[in-house]
Amino acid sequence: MAENTSENPLSKILINRRNFLKIFGLGAVVVATSGNPFATVEAQAEDINIFVKIINETREQYDAAHFLFPVSQTRRLPEDFPKDSAEVPLVTPNIHTGATEMGDTGIKIAQLIQPAVQQLFTEVKKAGLSPKIVSGYRTFAEQNRTFNNYVAAEQPFCKTDAEAEEKANRYSAKAGFSEHHLGLALDIMDGSFAGKPGGQWDEARKNFNQGFYGWLRENSHLSGFALSYPTGADNIQDAKPGCGYPSAEPWHIRFVGRQLAQYLQDNDYLNPQNSVTLNKILLAGEKVK
Repeated sequence: MAENTSENPLSKILINRRNFLKIFGLGAVVVATSGNPFATVEAQAEDINIFVKIINETREQYDAAHFLFPVSQTRRLPEDFPKDSAEVPLVTPNIHTGATEMGDTGIKIAQLIQPAVQQLFTEVKKAGLSPKIVSGYRTFAEQNRTFNNYVAAEQPFCKTDAEAEEKANRYSAKAGFSEHHLGLALDIMDGSFAGKPGGQWDEARKNFNQGFYGWLRENSHLSGFALSYPTGADNIQDAKPGCGYPSAEPWHIRFVGRQLAQYLQDNDYLNPQNSVTLNKILLAGEKVK
């Protein structure tokens, strides 16, 4: 039966919200203030306004064309995106952590996130933990080498090269499909496990919600970061559906600005039982004009 809208002046808002959610494919994701899909029409409309405001203000604050681009396993960066440098200036992270200082490791990050990285390091050190950046910006060539190395490692266990490539693509991105190209993403590990062959990755997944990685889940948003591939409900190896990649990476964070990071946290995006993910929110943000 068709919905009668003539007697209810608020029904148009409700229909607009339904169209909004249908276009975005988010279900009841965009319900930041009430957190309730059955909230009043007025509250639901306000939730949409908050989301649009956050996206627009984030774009204005960080004036980079692809700052909020939803790059993923199935979404490549545009062809005109620079392959040998990010679209924003890059720097070597100069992170003061009290007794030590992170020197020149060859790792680069976007200059605009340097203050946020410093803040994150300062706070995590206060908690008695030992962060270590193991990866930041990558050129397309660097990402291609990384991916090919993983493919080569899978080949002895696969019947075909295509099978090896498919397996590698579960946990490694092809060139052009990685958030690391933006200069906004970091792989940041618990330094106490650094140097152990394979150990740091295994320990990170086992301890995704405790210790150093638990701290990242609970606090990284305060410095403007979000976890791109949080752990799902069924297997510590797998990310939540809708993250953009199938493999969980408790160490991978992306800078999105404090407003959007707080919005994600308020919407409980790390909860494996709901549908909110950073990738879905970024896809929704593309629709905001």
